[in-house]
Amino acid sequence: MSPEEIKQIVESVIQDGLGFIWWHYLIVVILICGSFFIEAYFKRKGQDLATRENIEDLTSLVESVKKDIRDNESIAQAKRQMMPALKHCQLLILFSLTFSQTPSLLHN
Repeated sequence: MSPEEIKQIVESVIQDGLGFIWWHYLIVVILICGSFFIEAYFKRKGQDLATRENIEDLTSLVESVKKDIRDNESIAQAKRQMMPALKHCQLLILFSLTFSQTPSLLHN
């Protein structure tokens, strides 16, 4: 382009204006509002995703604790059920030890 052509283009733009009609302003406003909406939308989606992941982590932690409690209750219940049998065995051992150490008393 020659300097003369550039000068003609600049003069025509100045005389005619940039051709920036009202609907250009409307498009700019719509794009700006749309960008704010899209930004808010994705920010909210990110928060929701983080919340969902936190809830999943907490749920798995709660389920793990529940399982541990059930396991501990099962162990405690087994101990309670075995206690009478254990006491009975202890008495039998004590009884047999008492009589095995004093056989002369029985024969006299």
